[in-house]
Amino acid sequence: MLVKLVADMVKTQTVTCGEVDMILSTADYLKLNVAICPNIKPTIAHYHPEFDEIYFMLDGWIHLRTYDPTTGRYSEQRLGANELALFPMGMHHVIDQSSSVNRLCVLMLPGFLGEVPSDKL
Repeated sequence: MLVKLVADMVKTQTVTCGEVDMILSTADYLKLNVAICPNIKPTIAHYHPEFDEIYFMLDGWIHLRTYDPTTGRYSEQRLGANELALFPMGMHHVIDQSSSVNRLCVLMLPGFLGEVPSDKL
């Protein structure tokens, strides 16, 4: 069993998403990364060519825009508390609005393997 406590969180500042509290990293477990983004603001549009990403809203809301290169479709979605969005590898995504108070849980499968700026959003 692996247990991660609040004291184990590693706070980082990222260019794309701002403040990120890493709970579970590849150093802990190779198949999954888990992070909390407290009070996330609009992000930089990007995509992940080598992993899937899940956004699960714990509190507050975010508004997302996406581009799916497999279909050529653009979409928008608002996520509130207890709602989630799955971004398969390669899907472009951006948070363009958020509530002033929010908490977003981010799951990366099989773990963070880099990101690429989007030229579509």
